[in-house]
Amino acid sequence: MSKKLLSLFAIFALVILMGAGCQKTTVEENNSEIDDLSVLEEEDLTEENDNELILSVEDLGSGQVKFIWNTSNNPEGYRMLHSARKNAENPFWQFVGTNNDEGIFYQVPTGTRFFRVCELLDKKCVNYSNEVELEVK
Repeated sequence: MSKKLLSLFAIFALVILMGAGCQKTTVEENNSEIDDLSVLEEEDLTEENDNELILSVEDLGSGQVKFIWNTSNNPEGYRMLHSARKNAENPFWQFVGTNNDEGIFYQVPTGTRFFRVCELLDKKCVNYSNEVELEVK
């Protein structure tokens, strides 16, 4: 009887361990699928709006960078974004009003920085400009 119970317990433990391994793999796959979906959604929104934001930036010195972009019919405004890395997930940002097509970001750290502007809808970025690399002095 004890051998049967021990065998049953061993099989049960093996099934649990195998299931735990599968669960971890599934979670990792789901996370990558979510990331891929979020990228697709941003691309779809850009194509759907058929409104390409074009950004240019200029180093003004003393940690100041001037942004200039083409405006759209967006009623909620824009965000100017900058980061030390390309395509940063949580860049520094500054809100800019609806009718503006330029702005200045102050106290930008010196060195190589990456800049974008995005249109807002429900206080979220829905359409991004091109990303511009600039050496800030």
